[in-house]
Amino acid sequence: MIELKYNESSQLRVRLAILESQLKMANNKCEHLKKTNKDKSSGTKQFQVL
Repeated sequence: MIELKYNESSQLRVRLAILESQLKMANNKCEHLKKTNKDKSSGTKQFQVL
């Protein structure tokens, strides 16, 4: 049977890297949604002004 060695420090670094990656992706998605929403609302306002 294979014995796996647990290194808490390495495990925490991996978890932190995963969380940082997820946060980066979430921020990118938020920025994309904000831009999309802004584009839609400005397009609607232009249409209403005309």
